[in-house]
Amino acid sequence: MSLTPSRHLVNPLLGVYFGIFSSLLIGIVLMALMLEQLGIEDHMLRLLIAGGLATLVSGLALATRSNTVSELLFAGRRVPAVFTGLTLTVTLLGGTTLAALPGLFYLIGFDALFLTVGMTTGLVVFAILIAPYMRKFGAYSVPAYLGLRFASPMLRVVAAAVASVPLLLLIVAELKVALMAGSWLTELSPFALTISISFVLVLVLASGGLRSVSWTSAAQAIVMLLAVLIPVMIIAILMSHLPVPQLSHGRITRALLRAEITQNIPEIFADAFAFDLPGAGFEAATRRFATPFANIGQGAFVLSVLSIMAGVAGQPSLISRIGATPGVYATRKSVAWAICIAGLIFLTMSAVGVFLRETAMTNIAGLPAGQLPGWMSTLVGHEWASIDTGTARLTMSSFAIRRDAALVVLAVANEVPAALVYTIIAGVLAAALAAAATGLATLGTILAEDIVNGLNSELVADGPRGMILRLSFVALVVFGAWLALVAPGDPLELLMWSLALSGSTLFPVLLLSIWWKRGNGWGAMAGLLAGFTAAILGILSGDLAQYGLVGPMAAAVGAPVAFIAMGAGSLLTPPPGRHVLELVRDLRVPGGDTLYDREMRQMLVERRRNTGG
Repeated sequence: MSLTPSRHLVNPLLGVYFGIFSSLLIGIVLMALMLEQLGIEDHMLRLLIAGGLATLVSGLALATRSNTVSELLFAGRRVPAVFTGLTLTVTLLGGTTLAALPGLFYLIGFDALFLTVGMTTGLVVFAILIAPYMRKFGAYSVPAYLGLRFASPMLRVVAAAVASVPLLLLIVAELKVALMAGSWLTELSPFALTISISFVLVLVLASGGLRSVSWTSAAQAIVMLLAVLIPVMIIAILMSHLPVPQLSHGRITRALLRAEITQNIPEIFADAFAFDLPGAGFEAATRRFATPFANIGQGAFVLSVLSIMAGVAGQPSLISRIGATPGVYATRKSVAWAICIAGLIFLTMSAVGVFLRETAMTNIAGLPAGQLPGWMSTLVGHEWASIDTGTARLTMSSFAIRRDAALVVLAVANEVPAALVYTIIAGVLAAALAAAATGLATLGTILAEDIVNGLNSELVADGPRGMILRLSFVALVVFGAWLALVAPGDPLELLMWSLALSGSTLFPVLLLSIWWKRGNGWGAMAGLLAGFTAAILGILSGDLAQYGLVGPMAAAVGAPVAFIAMGAGSLLTPPPGRHVLELVRDLRVPGGDTLYDREMRQMLVERRRNTGG
């Protein structure tokens, strides 16, 4: 393997390149708006936006192609902090959270904060306790890090198997959302849409590995931000006369609370460990917006926040992004950028929930069943919402929406141009593809490096190594697309299961590997297996309603089990050797050589010495 240089050059024209990309994207949307006013057919409008997005992403993937192993694995370690922050944000949120969160705020109000608080806290924990030290070590995957950190080849194999499960769940969730958004945008058949999405993903991954994923993900994050923020700003102007929805929906919220009391919407309090989330089908808002713990009990709220926090901090696809930054300082800045951008999205999503409730209260509740607004037929025709006209006068419970279509429903209900509605869908599609590509790149690297090439993958020649990486990417894209097409399941539920597994297995072991010198390979292996077993049992028992612990809270049990198992396993077995202790000491020093590169140099020297070369 060609080792990366100690100093990494960042292209000074990156801002110009992404400025051109943003200008082209805005130009496509403006062209669509103008053509819509000129009377272009609806399917041509959809084709323009979908084709424009696919062309821009594919062109960027081809422009960033590379055959260098360091580019395929680390993106050359020269992705600046702000662009890594963008990729971290779109990897964290993906299309699943972006689509589901507005619907959660609309349907369950305050209780949807369990997801935003958990994710934000997880990013903070990741920034303080894990990310800088993982970047100082510099390994391309969590199994490679654990294998070198504990000097245990067996642990590397076990970690590869354990990390693959949450990654696969994440990939399937994002691909399901991509298929959903793609069908709304293009109206292609599921099979044709699967082929199209798979082609784009193969092009991105096979062109330049993590290098192509890094730059296309940053571009797709820009698409996500523009597609969400601009339409919501327009709606905020229409509803509150201010273009800052994150700060201007307070007055509407107060009026909404008074209207809920007037219309006798019930105030309900759930049991302490109740966890009742809306599904992916049609759901109506039947409880008050600001009443806390109406769907999620107080105990369940705390446990689910802790579980999601641990899952985000230990998510392997986020950790893989850290290796692309130039150094530890850039890593800290990149996670800070991610926290700010994610916070902006979360505030926007809560505003969307308020705006949609106000729209339903004003334009639907109290109307005679025969006097539906004109935009309702559009929503019903696209199966984004349904209306129950069986009563003389409509109520809030008469209006049901698809949880993942809330943002689109708000745009249609406020009669924004169809081009902007399709742009919102394109933003969800872009976020889902970016998160899926990062998950596929992470899992493909684990498959190629930690499993196929074996425990000495770093000593494999660059040519065969790069070919195996590309083949693993292609194989996983095909398998993931097929699984997303045929496997049942709610994408949000799959995402929370993925976070629960990561939080139960990888987070405890990574945390102790950095902050506890006495930990050894046997203890880490015991922690991974014990946490994984506890999480799986928690997910299955929650679904079977035997113990009252649902899947999203599984890490609240799995993580303590993993901590205890790793502690006991380490203390009952011999302590780590001197080399491992020195490795931990150097790991905590923010500057200096990347430890992975140093270990690889030593490995190459020993290999030449043993072969007489």
